[in-house]
Parts: sequence; structure tokens; C-alpha cells
Amino acid sequence: MNLGFTLLFGESFGHHSTAAMNLLSAMLGIGSFCGPLAIALFLPHNAVWAFFVPAVVSVTLIGLGSRLPITDRAERPSPPAALGTSSSWILVGFLLLFFIYVGREAGTGSWEATHLAPIQGETSAALFTSLFWGAIVLGRLVAVPLSLRVRAPRLVVSAALASCTLFALSHHPALAPYTYLLAGFTLAPIFPTSLAWLRQTLPGRVTQATALVLVSAGLGGVVFPPLIGLLVETWSQMVIPTALTAIAFACLVVASVLAYATAR
Repeated sequence: MNLGFTLLFGESFGHHSTAAMNLLSAMLGIGSFCGPLAIALFLPHNAVWAFFVPAVVSVTLIGLGSRLPITDRAERPSPPAALGTSSSWILVGFLLLFFIYVGREAGTGSWEATHLAPIQGETSAALFTSLFWGAIVLGRLVAVPLSLRVRAPRLVVSAALASCTLFALSHHPALAPYTYLLAGFTLAPIFPTSLAWLRQTLPGRVTQATALVLVSAGLGGVVFPPLIGLLVETWSQMVIPTALTAIAFACLVVASVLAYATAR
């Protein structure tokens, strides 16, 4: 479903696909927040309604969407083009970018509270972790109009640089809660904007390339949090900002190299 929505939005919005991808990602984040909230609100009464109402709305929207006219381009898709050597290396770069980015996002969500608990207390640590995810949603909403004015490579590199700087500042105990919050806001555009950037760079293989980078992204979310956990076991929770800064720097390097390679 994630792949299908990504391809549909990219195909439907064309030159505005970067803004559309950011809006789509923001809506997914809002849905992730509203779903559990709806269950919590309905649970004392009848939790069935928390599933029934969204199901009815979804079926209705699917029915309305199926009545939309299909463009000629969608009826006669062009055959996928073969990847040259240069394009293959660019695809590898995008695979690394998504692998590292999602690893950093998941690593922050998994370990931020562990880092902040001795500094702020467990309640505040949990609150700031929640705010980190909320900042990502807000950042993607802000990125919608911004992406109409800023090219995708520049937006990704700028976001990677800003978030890397903020993760480095999280070593300071007094600043850490707020730098994590701002880091969530600044790294927000990277994932959806990179999907649009991938589409612009490899238009002939967009379906296969998108599927591969989404798999790579999922692997990053699985690999990095346990690795950070091993570092915490070896040293202490104070290694968490160092690990996240290193991952953020790797993301910045890969994004910068990709921006240079795709600009030629």
C-alpha cells in the first residue's frame, strides 16, 4: 500500500510531486496519531466504531477514486529503461540515503527517552520523544509550500545539515530535549522529498527503484536501533547523541554526494 500510494502521488502530481509526497507523509503521521487516539476514546464504550468508521470512509474514498478518469499516460505506460553504470551507482546512493535516514529516525525514536531520562526525568523524556514525532509531522506540513520553491536536492541537503548540527548540540544536557525536538522538525522533509528526487532522477525505472528504496528504508529502521543499543550496553546512555550525530553526518555525506552526482 505504501508503494502504491507513493507511485500514485508521484504520477498524479508531476512537477508538484515533492509537495505531494510531503503532504502524503504528513497525513500518514497524523493518521498514526489519530488511530490509537480514536481507539482510546471509543474503548470505554464500543471500540468497534473506531474501526468501522474509518473502514466506511476508506471504502467510500476508494469508490470515488475509481470513478476518476484515467489519463492516456497511465493507459500506455512506457517500458522500463535499462540502468546504465552511472544510474546504477545513483540508485545505490539512494538506497544508502534511505537506509541511513530511516535508521536515524527510528534510532532517535527508540533511544531519545533513554538519553533524556537521567536529565529530565522519565515523564519529560517520554513527552519529548512524543514531541519529536509530532515535529516530524509539522515539518512535513511546512515542507509542502517550501518544496514548491526549493529544488529537491537542495532541500534534502539543507535538512540533513540542519538536523546533523542539532544532533551534535544534543550532547549538551540543557539543550538536548529541545535539539531533539528541532531535529525532528528539520529532518522531516528528507524522506518524502528524496522519493520525489528519486523519481526525477530515474524516471525510466521509478517503480523498481521506489520499491528497492522502501525496502532499504525498512532495513535501516531494523538495523540501527539495535546497534545503538549495543553501544549503550558497552558504554552508557551518554553515547546516544554521539551515535545519532554520526548517523546524521553519514546521511549528510550521502545526500551531498547524490546532489553533486545528479547535478552533472
